[in-house]
Amino acid sequence: MIMKKQIRKIIKKPSSLRNKIVISFFMMFLFFFFLLITGLFFLSKAGTVSIDQIQTVSEIRMVSMFMNLRFPGDWSVQNGRLFKGDVSISDNNALITELAKYLRPGSHVYFQSGAVPENVEELSFSGINPLTEIIINISKKDIRLKTLIDSHNRISHPRKQIPPVNNPQDSVFSESPPETPQIYILAGGIIDVIQSGNGENIGWIRLERESFGQGILEKWIFRIIITINILIISSVLFLAYRIIFRISEPISNLEKRHKEIIIAKKSLDDISRRDPLTGLLNRRGFELALSSYIFPSGRKTAAVAIIDLDNFKKINDIFGHPCGDYILKQVSRIVAEKIREGDIACRWGGEEFVIFYSEIKDGNILETAERIRHSISIYSYAFEGKQIHVTATIGVSVCMSTSEFNESIERADAALYKGKKEGKNRVVLF
Repeated sequence: MIMKKQIRKIIKKPSSLRNKIVISFFMMFLFFFFLLITGLFFLSKAGTVSIDQIQTVSEIRMVSMFMNLRFPGDWSVQNGRLFKGDVSISDNNALITELAKYLRPGSHVYFQSGAVPENVEELSFSGINPLTEIIINISKKDIRLKTLIDSHNRISHPRKQIPPVNNPQDSVFSESPPETPQIYILAGGIIDVIQSGNGENIGWIRLERESFGQGILEKWIFRIIITINILIISSVLFLAYRIIFRISEPISNLEKRHKEIIIAKKSLDDISRRDPLTGLLNRRGFELALSSYIFPSGRKTAAVAIIDLDNFKKINDIFGHPCGDYILKQVSRIVAEKIREGDIACRWGGEEFVIFYSEIKDGNILETAERIRHSISIYSYAFEGKQIHVTATIGVSVCMSTSEFNESIERADAALYKGKKEGKNRVVLF
């Protein structure tokens, strides 16, 4: 009955192999779900909303750099017209045509004096979208795009001002960019503020693109693509999990069967070592337990006691064998309760029991055996309304080693025989 309960308990539990499969695929699903959330977070926090916007910022910075290199001197306004040094920039078609060679198709640049329009918003340079930069670095398919992004980062986060060089011809390169870039976004393009030598805003450079307003749409498309990819990967993982789960079913069944065999073997082994009537060890189980015992040294020793129920054959003849079985069970329970931890008790055969006392002092051997004899004699044995008085005689002998066990049994048996001759219901030490 106990074995069947243990088998049912194991069968109800999931296989350890299947547990590993479930945990592995669950962790993979969490990993890809984390990637999805991370990507969407980066997209929502990115300072620039599209690759096209990054390129446009780089273009307008390139225009500013071109103007500083081509036309040395400060920006100024004369009669409502912008000047760079001594050159008029406003409505300079030749300059616009020359700049168009360095811009992407669809990009148009304009120069205008005056204050910045009110319907613009400052463009944040908190950093390029990290996810976009990772994708670009991994793909490395568009070298020009990566170059523009690197240039954008260097200009957006300028280094400390470089001390001017002594060579007058190199003075144009010693001009440091403004510490805080003033770039504004408006419908269809961006604006870079132009400042005079004393830091006053006197105009702006405007760069327009037809596709510039599609940045938000590009951002949402990218979000949708990431979400779809994660869903596809998750679906593939779930399908693979189901396939592997089905494939592992025969292995799981073998594992269950293996556990059943182990439990059955353990149960059979336990049955072979125990007396079926009393539940105590039988002679085989007693000998196996004794074979692993290490005998003590010093003042403590070991001892063997043989317990024989007095007049047991007469009890069987008068009250019947069921009554005899009842008495054997009760005596076995008393013996199991009275022995100490580390002691070994068994039903030796018939109405005889053997106790092996481990690590006991010589002066305590008789006292320990006497407690068991007394407990057996005072117990009230009631069977089918009849009270039966039961006593036992116990023979005890010291046992010094495993090899001496058989001799100790013989000495204890001789002590038992002596106790029977002297009137029974007593303990005798050989």
